[in-house]
Amino acid sequence: MHAIADETLIGTWPCPVSRDQLPTLRGVRTAGGRLPAPALPTGAARVQRRVSDSGGIMVTSQRLKLGKKNAGKLVTVIIEDTHFRILHEGEEIAVKERRNPGPISKIRVVSKHEDRQKASSIS
Repeated sequence: MHAIADETLIGTWPCPVSRDQLPTLRGVRTAGGRLPAPALPTGAARVQRRVSDSGGIMVTSQRLKLGKKNAGKLVTVIIEDTHFRILHEGEEIAVKERRNPGPISKIRVVSKHEDRQKASSIS
């Protein structure tokens, strides 16, 4: 279930209504195409990661499982106060809880194709 206001995705939740009940709802319509990109909250950081063959990524020392169907995709991770929003080509594919909601002081990236001594970092 998605909430959209002013052409911006403002929320995504599990649908509390069964498929059988959907036709009885009033004022509800099905999505007509791709969802708009979610608004970037103030103070949120944005990083990109390539999903591993096993379907996972690592962000701020936390391993996030996205599933093997996402293997090889380049995803954008929006790091918010209490959760991560994972986007692929502007479409939200997952929302994961942050286990360490403290401030982020450094984002360090080491590619398996790069020398570890030449790792890029953002402080």
